[in-house]
Amino acid sequence: MKLLSALFAAILLVMFGTLMSVRAEGTPGGEISPPAAFQKITYEPGMFTQEDEKYVLEENTYRAELSGKGFKFIKKSAYGDYSFEYRPGSLILDDDVLWACNEEMKPLADGKRAIYILTKDIKEIYEAKKGGIEQSWLIESKPANLSGVESPDSSLIIEGEIITDLKTREDRNRGIDFMDAKGNLLFSYGKVHARDKTGKTLEVLPSISTTEKDKPLIRILVSAKWLSEAEYPVVIDPFIGSTFYGSETLIG
Repeated sequence: MKLLSALFAAILLVMFGTLMSVRAEGTPGGEISPPAAFQKITYEPGMFTQEDEKYVLEENTYRAELSGKGFKFIKKSAYGDYSFEYRPGSLILDDDVLWACNEEMKPLADGKRAIYILTKDIKEIYEAKKGGIEQSWLIESKPANLSGVESPDSSLIIEGEIITDLKTREDRNRGIDFMDAKGNLLFSYGKVHARDKTGKTLEVLPSISTTEKDKPLIRILVSAKWLSEAEYPVVIDPFIGSTFYGSETLIG
């Protein structure tokens, strides 16, 4: 019994000595560094690079392209690649056209962001994020015709034509879902958040509509009253990609 007690005490001494050694060789201040498996992993998206006349960002789960015609998002999966194109159309405030696409645009790239300059005060920005791309419109100053807006039905309407073979479905939680022929959810065009300089936020659901030529488009309506009371600059930013993990099937 005494032999076992002595052996147990010796083991404790060895363990204590090892702990002190690790503490001494750890981070400054004697703190023990957590094992690599438990350290927080920070996602760092790639960069937009130029290929001919377009900018491309290649990630493990998606590919993004910006050209003179617009934005293309390609979702990668074990079953194949699925694409979605967004072609900027217009920003209209009541009957006032703030901007309309009448010709091909030239994108600019700044590392993790690619930008279309629509007007001197409005930019359309695409930024690499985990699982997808954050699309945003930056409105740097208040549009002149917002002064005195009182009607709750007045809105800033942002429209863009979409080109895809995928099925679409509006969802109250995610925004607009894009699905394969079997109804498997691939990615979403997410809820829209408008934020002003002070951090005041408005949440909006995008919708699917059609053009006069029956081509599908995405429409975003942002309250003109909210915009008239906001402090500028204002950012309006949906997320395009996967905000879920695993697989999901939508019926209908």
